[in-house]
Amino acid sequence: MQTWLKTIPVATLITLAGCGGPSAPSSIEVSEAWSPETPPGVSVAAGYMTIRNGTAADDAIIAMESPVAAGVETHAMTMEDGMMRMRKIGNLEVPAGETVELKPGETHLMLIGLQDPLVAGARYPLTLTFKVAGKVQAEVEVRGSGAAKDDHPDHQH
Repeated sequence: MQTWLKTIPVATLITLAGCGGPSAPSSIEVSEAWSPETPPGVSVAAGYMTIRNGTAADDAIIAMESPVAAGVETHAMTMEDGMMRMRKIGNLEVPAGETVELKPGETHLMLIGLQDPLVAGARYPLTLTFKVAGKVQAEVEVRGSGAAKDDHPDHQH
């Protein structure tokens, strides 16, 4: 190996080796992130988004945080005995090359212990920590109350 090549970090060599032409994204991408506005006095809110794993490795969200809430959890909606129920789930799997959608009435985020109401037109930061990819930053748009059905935070647990 030539002397100048020894001084290039391995990550740079890997990046340069992958520059052979167009290919699928090689990272985790978060898009269409939004939450419905909340009325005054409500301390929880839902969050929705699309997560694309453009890597060759299966991954999973193992933690989330935002300065607008005391905690952020992943919840799933299920129909039990004719009633829609919401339950907290553990890590959210995002398989290699796949897209996972968090939607109203299905799997979604819950912001617990909101510092202030979410106001339509505002944006807030969200950090998603993945098992493999590490921390991914997202910006979440707050939409008006007509944005979606089933986004009311008073779901049954």
